[in-house]
Amino acid sequence: MFHICDRNSSSSKNEQITYLKLIEMKRTLILFGILSAFVIAAEAQNKNLPKEKVTIENLSLSVSVNSVEDLNTLDIESLEDIFEMVGSNTPISIALKCTGKPMANGELSSFSMKVSGNSDEKEDFDKWLKKLKRTALVFYKIQ
Repeated sequence: MFHICDRNSSSSKNEQITYLKLIEMKRTLILFGILSAFVIAAEAQNKNLPKEKVTIENLSLSVSVNSVEDLNTLDIESLEDIFEMVGSNTPISIALKCTGKPMANGELSSFSMKVSGNSDEKEDFDKWLKKLKRTALVFYKIQ
């Protein structure tokens, strides 16, 4: 047990040190309590704030390939997962750029095609993505 004494009384040095430690502990507990109250109040205010929803309003994707092997790694099914990420009636465009062999003038041959649509037109968009890949395969076959 602590023995609280009056500072003006003639008490031993140990009792005065104990008294000062008790006052210091009391101040520390009061400061800790005030700090805790501020943290709890701040958390309560954060919980009341409205959470903003992230939406995609327009999606444009461009894929560049340099060979048939690169093109074959392009999985059309994974591109179809885009429709799950975007909301309804969202504009979507996917472009494919193929770089081929050097031509007679020294420049690389190239082919590019872009499919644009709407997220509500998933079946049509899937059909055009498959045509896009088939057309790019034809480009590499005629090289």
